[in-house]
Amino acid sequence: MKYGEITVTGETRVIGLLGYPVEHTVSPFMQNSAFRALGLSYVYVPFSIPPENLLEALKSMKVLNFAGFNVTIPHKKAVAKYLDKVEGFARKIGCVNTVVHREGKFVGFNTDGKGFLMSLEEEKIEIEGKDVLLIGAGGAAWAIAFSIMEKAPKRLFILNRNMDNAEALRLRLSMTFRKATILTLPHQKEPLKYTLQVTDLLINTTPVGMDGKSLPEFIDPKHLSEGAVVYDLIYSPPLTPLLKMAKKRKLRVINGEKMLLYQGALAFKLWTGKEPPVEVMRKALDKILSQKKK
Repeated sequence: MKYGEITVTGETRVIGLLGYPVEHTVSPFMQNSAFRALGLSYVYVPFSIPPENLLEALKSMKVLNFAGFNVTIPHKKAVAKYLDKVEGFARKIGCVNTVVHREGKFVGFNTDGKGFLMSLEEEKIEIEGKDVLLIGAGGAAWAIAFSIMEKAPKRLFILNRNMDNAEALRLRLSMTFRKATILTLPHQKEPLKYTLQVTDLLINTTPVGMDGKSLPEFIDPKHLSEGAVVYDLIYSPPLTPLLKMAKKRKLRVINGEKMLLYQGALAFKLWTGKEPPVEVMRKALDKILSQKKK
């Protein structure tokens, strides 16, 4: 996929993306389009780094004077312990998706949570007083869960195959939001059926559905109420099996494109200190994702 003309000079700063794998990413197209739009001498490059090589990669990036980088699956939690400093929200949730190189130090941030809330704001979806069902307990789920709780939902239900991970998230949330109702759910068909009936917002934070075939186990949109919203963080394919089923029921569906846009825009500002050209980034995403459909 072509990113257009990028002029590289001796002053060009490199921004990386660390993940494993990274072949599916569309972030380079979005970020490089934004750099070009503002005439900034930066280039965004993805790197596929196995977990056992993460520390070695970070040391190399510091030596090579990278301006910063994004972090994606499976490194969002592991990377935090290798950084020189982790700021505010990222420190609270123990999960980093953006790193900035400042005065010789790698400083970690998390833009996932705020990016998610910005996507809800654009869609005019309210959280306060609503029942939310969160599928997953990985890095993105932690960022989203803490951000959601700031908006005072009625209840937050957490569903994850590994109950220990779900319970760890619940405990951390309960320590911060002491008066909130936060429940973990057994991975069983019947209890989930009744939870779905009261759910106002269903959020899938797992990669299940990225293959265009799979559904989160025991999640059937037919049990959701007519006013429910289904949000899948996956953006490619644009309609996962979960979203397709929900759409057939005429439920409102949202994929992860807007969250990707806003978390990327927030990261752009951290790296460059410039206001991100959000509409340029949106158009770049629309273009590359439409090409992926073909």
